[in-house]
Amino acid sequence: MIENYFKIAIRNILRNKIFSAINVFGLSIGLCCCLMLFLYVKHELSYDNFIENSDSIYQLWLHNEINGNVMDFPITSLPYGPTLVKDFPEVINMARISTMQGGTFSNNNKEIQRVDFLYADTSFMKIFSLKPISGNIETALKASNSLILTNTLSEKLFEKENPIGKTIRLNNYQNLMVTAVVEDFPDNSHMKFEALLPMENILSDPNSFKGWDGNFSFYTYILLNKSADPVSLEAKFPELMEEHVNKKGRQFGSITDLHIRNIKDIHLNSNTSYELRAGGNLSNIYIFSAVAFFILIIACINFMNLSTARSVKRAREIGIRKVLGSYRSKIIVQFLGESILLCFIAMIFTLILIEVFQPYFNHFTALNLSLYNSSNRLMLVSLPIAVILVGIIAGSYPAFFMSAFKPVKVLKGNIEKSNRKVNLRNALVVLQFIISAALIISTIIIYQQIIFLNKKNVGYKKDGLVYLYLNNKTQQSAFSMLKNEFMNLNGVEKISGSSALPVGGLTQNGYLPEGMEKPMMLHLLEVDKDFLDTYRMEVVDGRNFSGEFKSDKNAFLINETAAKKIGWKLSVGKTIRRDTIHKVIGVVKDFHFAPLHTEIAPLIISLIPKDEINVMTLRVNSKNALQTLEEIQKIWDTVLPDETFSYFFLDKKFKNIYASEARFGTIFLSFTFLAIFIACLGLLGLSAYMAEQRIKEIGIRKVLGASEGLIFKLLSKNYILLILIANLIAWPIAWFGMTRWLENFAYSINISLWPFIWALIISILISIIIIYIQTSKVANSNLVDALKYE
Repeated sequence: MIENYFKIAIRNILRNKIFSAINVFGLSIGLCCCLMLFLYVKHELSYDNFIENSDSIYQLWLHNEINGNVMDFPITSLPYGPTLVKDFPEVINMARISTMQGGTFSNNNKEIQRVDFLYADTSFMKIFSLKPISGNIETALKASNSLILTNTLSEKLFEKENPIGKTIRLNNYQNLMVTAVVEDFPDNSHMKFEALLPMENILSDPNSFKGWDGNFSFYTYILLNKSADPVSLEAKFPELMEEHVNKKGRQFGSITDLHIRNIKDIHLNSNTSYELRAGGNLSNIYIFSAVAFFILIIACINFMNLSTARSVKRAREIGIRKVLGSYRSKIIVQFLGESILLCFIAMIFTLILIEVFQPYFNHFTALNLSLYNSSNRLMLVSLPIAVILVGIIAGSYPAFFMSAFKPVKVLKGNIEKSNRKVNLRNALVVLQFIISAALIISTIIIYQQIIFLNKKNVGYKKDGLVYLYLNNKTQQSAFSMLKNEFMNLNGVEKISGSSALPVGGLTQNGYLPEGMEKPMMLHLLEVDKDFLDTYRMEVVDGRNFSGEFKSDKNAFLINETAAKKIGWKLSVGKTIRRDTIHKVIGVVKDFHFAPLHTEIAPLIISLIPKDEINVMTLRVNSKNALQTLEEIQKIWDTVLPDETFSYFFLDKKFKNIYASEARFGTIFLSFTFLAIFIACLGLLGLSAYMAEQRIKEIGIRKVLGASEGLIFKLLSKNYILLILIANLIAWPIAWFGMTRWLENFAYSINISLWPFIWALIISILISIIIIYIQTSKVANSNLVDALKYE
C-alpha cells in the first residue's frame, strides 16, 4: 500500500513539473530563511550559557536618582563585592573587572595595537570558568607584572611559540610576563577581552580611590549558592546602601539603589550606560522570529493554494477511488504523504541553500553561525520532524478538501458549484500580501531611520576630523610639540586635545549650580581652548576659553540642556561648585556626545592640562588628505620614534556606533525580498493555473474580437482588488510595529504616508507584471486546440 502511494506521488509530481517545482522551491527558500533566522535568534538567546554555574552568577548594577535625574549603570566602586561576600551568606564569591582598557602590546618581533584588556581579581578565572591552554591559571594573576593572554592574541604575538614566561611591553612603558594562555570567550558573551592584568595593580595604586562614593570604574559579579533566592537577597540591599551610600548622599538629594541581574539576561537587556559590550535588542529578536514565522507561512500558503487549485485535475481520480471502495481516511493519508514527500525534497534543497547563503548571512550579522555546529545537533535531529509538521500543515486543507468530493458529482464533472474553495484561495492570497506589504513598509521605515541616524546634524562637523589616541605619559607630554609641528602642515586646519571623544558617552559627576540647594548630575568633557573651533561648535552665549584669561583655568562652559535643566535664563557669570567654585563663561549650542538612542544630557566643559590629554583631534583638509596623513606620521616618528602611530576617522566611528542598526536593516531587507519572492512564486503559479482554467473562455473572447489588454483586465482585476485589501489591512499593522521599534531611539523619524504608498505601488506593480506574463503567454498561444471538444 505504501509503495503504491509512493508511486502515485512521484507520478503526480513528475506530471505537474512546473507546479511541483514552484512548491519545492518556495518551501525550500522558506525553510532556509526560517532556519537561518532561527540560528540567529538561538545565538542571541544563548549569551553566557556556556559559563558553568551561569544561573548563579549575577552582575551588580546601580539605580541613582538625584534631584529628579535618574540613571542606571552597571559599574560600581571597589568595596561592593567584598562587602557582599562578608555580610551576606548567600554570596559565596565575587570578582571585579575594570572597565575596558585599550593599549599596544609588543614583543621583540610583533606589535599589536588597540588590544582590549581588563584588570581582574584572581577569583574571576574560577567564577567564569576560564579554560586554560597553558600555564597555571590559579596563580596566573598573583604577581603585579603577570599577564594572561587569550589564545588568539597569543598566536598573533608568538605564533606557535610557547609564550609562558615571555615578556610583553604594554604601551611601551610597562613590562609584563605571560603566566597563562586561556581559550577565547565565544561570541555569545556579554564581555570580550584579549588579555587580563591583575586587579592588584589598581588596588596598590595610592592614587586610586577605594571608597563607596567614587571611582565607579568596575564591573562586580557575585556567585550565589544554589539555594539562594536572588529576589530575597536584593530585598536586603537597602539597609546596606543606607549605611554606606545613602546616609551621606541623601543630604545632597542623591539616593542609590543596588540591584542584581543574571549574566544570561545582560545581552538582551543592556539598556543602561557603560555596558561592557554593545548588547542586543529584544525587540529585534521578536521581529526576526516573526519574520521567520511569516516567511514559512507564506511558503505554506503557496503550497495550499496551488494544491487546492490543482484539485480539479485529480477530481476524477478521487471519484474513481471512492467508487472502487477507497476510504476517505486513506485518501487523506495519500495526499498528506504527497505533501510530506514534497517537503522532504524541499528539505534537501534547503540544506543546499543554507550552504550557499550562510556565509553571506554571517557577513551581514558579523557572526560565525553554522547549522552543523555541535551546539545545533538537536536542531538537525529535529529538522525532519519539523519538515513532517510543515508537510501536514501545508497539505492539510488540500487533503481534507479533496477527500470530501462526492463520487457522483465528480464523475459527472460537477464539482465547482461552491465558491468556498475560491474564497479560501483569495483569503490566502490576501494573507500573503498582508505579510509582504507589512514587510515592505517596515523595511522602508527602518532604512529611513538608519539614514536619519547617519545624516542627523550632531551639533558639529564630523567630516574631516582625524583623531589619535595618546596612550601613555610619553605621548601625552609630547602633545604641545606635536601640535606645533602638525600645524605647520598645509593640510591641517585645526588641532585640539580632550579627555575623550564626544561620541560614545561621557563620565558624569555631582555638581552644585548656583541657586540650587541640592547637587545634580552633569556630564563632563575636558578640552583645550581650541576644541570648539576644531569641531566647529557654536557658542550661543558668552565666549569660548581663551589664553588671554588666566581665570579660565577654573572656568566652565555648559551646554544649552544644562542651562535649561538648572533653570538659568542667563547663565554667563553664574557659578557651579564641585571641589571649588567654577564660573560659567559661556553656553555651547547642544551637540550629541552619546548615541542617538539617548537624549542630549546636561554637560559641563572644562579646560584640561596638556599633559593629561587622552585624544588629539585634527581637522584635515579633504584635498590631499592621504598625503597630509603621511606627513603627520613622519612628524610623529621623528618626535616619538619609539611610540606606535595610529589614526582614526571620526565619521567612521559614527558608522561603527550604528553598525548594529545597519546590519539589522540589511538582514531585514534581505528576508523581506525573499518573502516577497516566495509570495510572487505563489502568485505566478496561481495565475498560470487560472489562465489555464479559463483558456477556452479566453479563446472564445479572442475569436469574438477581444484585445489582449481586455483579457489582461479580465484576469487581473480580481488580484488587484485582493492586493488593495491586503495593503489596507497591512498598513495599521506595520504602523504599530514600527512605532514600537522607533521607541528604542530618543531621536527618530516621523512616520510619513510614503512608505505605505510605496508598498502599495510595489505590490501592484509586481502583481501586474506576473499576471501580464501569464496573460500574454495564453493570449498569444494557438487557441484552436483549446476550443476543440475533448
